[in-house]
Amino acid sequence: MRQYIGFMAALSLSGGIIIADKCSLPCWLGLSWFVIFLILAWIWRRKNVWFCLAVSLAFLGLAVVRLDISENRYNSLPRYENNRDAALTLKIGEKKGTYETDKGEVTKYIASIQSERPEGKIYLTVKGADPYPQGTTVQGDVRMKDLTLFKNDGLYDFYHYYRQQAVVGRGEEKKKGNLTVCAEAGVYDRTINLIHANITSFFKEILGGDRAYILTSLLFGGNYDRLPPAVLQSFAATGLIHILSVSGAHITLVLAVVTSVGKLFSVRNKTLYLLAGIFVFFYSALSSFTVPVLRSACMGLIGTYALAAEREYTPLHVLGLVMTGLVLYNPYLAYDLSFRLSCGATAGIILFSRRLNEIFSFITPFIRLPLALSISAQLLLVRF
Repeated sequence: MRQYIGFMAALSLSGGIIIADKCSLPCWLGLSWFVIFLILAWIWRRKNVWFCLAVSLAFLGLAVVRLDISENRYNSLPRYENNRDAALTLKIGEKKGTYETDKGEVTKYIASIQSERPEGKIYLTVKGADPYPQGTTVQGDVRMKDLTLFKNDGLYDFYHYYRQQAVVGRGEEKKKGNLTVCAEAGVYDRTINLIHANITSFFKEILGGDRAYILTSLLFGGNYDRLPPAVLQSFAATGLIHILSVSGAHITLVLAVVTSVGKLFSVRNKTLYLLAGIFVFFYSALSSFTVPVLRSACMGLIGTYALAAEREYTPLHVLGLVMTGLVLYNPYLAYDLSFRLSCGATAGIILFSRRLNEIFSFITPFIRLPLALSISAQLLLVRF
């Protein structure tokens, strides 16, 4: 039973955050609940079932406390009046896309506010096609606008996404030249930008523009605004749009290649683990540390360490620990669609793939193995 405790705690923590958000539960109630069931877990530490139940219920209370801390932090971020100019210093972050308007091309970024404490973020729209590399610091007058929220559950959950990213508003450069660069990107950002640019240029020389961006999207995600609309529609129509996003499968391939090559050259286990960590960090950085990549990277590195140290490895328990750590770091991940899909698919593979492989034993392995894997990945994601 205890081998499932990490996964049970993760589910309780995520469920508790959703319940606390819906019911607006006070922090003191969550803290009291957490302490009571933590004491009960200690009392029942030799009774497997009761111990696991007490730990799971304790994490429900911890969820209330963690969400209250995050809500207070988000509410303390600086706010700006709608349709008013604000003099800001901003650090350019993730590029959301470049778009054609009736006034020319504009680019939208997520930019962190450097001139206020605590730091919040805004959607920053500037003139031109990607004029600022990621990591550049700019300053100037920005026309601020309120965030847009839609009361439609069928749309993307922007309410919790804004909180997850600490986004507090939208800003627009009124005319070109309003923003000036006051600091170039740091060494880390410059290195990542340069590697991305060199890889894209290399692919362009061989494949041409459109295909090069398709390949970079397949490898590292992003660049969706550079893909032809017809290509995106084709991927969506065939149900393959998800392969343009970086997922845990990418990290699995990186680790598989590193470990296979390492064993081929008889690399020592500790050295192999170190190399795996370097390659995974490097690839995760190129993929902008997206949530599925973080989840897979943590699980992959723990699994590689267990292999190197010759320790027992329980995938479901490790998945639960990683989920718990990520949700404790940012409780709004409980609402993140990519986080849910990544964790749900991984849990399905762990729980059902072996059993399905046995059920389909009459099918040739070449078809049976990927079929069992694909079906098991979907089972926990089907909406009944």
